[in-house]
Amino acid sequence: MRNYTATAILIILFLFSNLAACQTEKSRDHDLTDPTEELAEKPNNQTVDSSTSRNPRQIIQALYDAVNSHQYEKAYRLWGRDGKASGQTLSRFKQGYVQTAETMVFITGDVTTEGAAGSLYATVPVRVEAELKSGKQQVFTGSYVLRKRNINPDRTPNPWRIYDARLTEE
Repeated sequence: MRNYTATAILIILFLFSNLAACQTEKSRDHDLTDPTEELAEKPNNQTVDSSTSRNPRQIIQALYDAVNSHQYEKAYRLWGRDGKASGQTLSRFKQGYVQTAETMVFITGDVTTEGAAGSLYATVPVRVEAELKSGKQQVFTGSYVLRKRNINPDRTPNPWRIYDARLTEE
């Protein structure tokens, strides 16, 4: 009976620590000014900072900054598993942007964060406006899901990485 009680207490402590981490991340996201205004004013030709302290909003902005400056490998590496979470090879990823002249991303709502099994997941709602080299305009809406390990025993940098994208063309 004691082993079960000790195990139950450890599980409860683990769950509360995940919940606290989720709330901390969510409150950090809410401390920012209106993200739509901030992102709309930021020039898209800045280089991607490799800092591991970026929040999910900044990761999504960095993705489109890298695409606009044709730094496709940097954009690819913002995806989890060193780019493989995009479901593409680096070559295929680059190919997907060959006809793109410029993109703009807007965060359209609150970033929500939740924890599960040693990870934090953040959902970032977006609207992406793209102009192709032909002049054609495209608009995509949906969300990105980012993942960050919540447990980091070796204390190596633990950045947010893009885990999934759910975008549809309007």
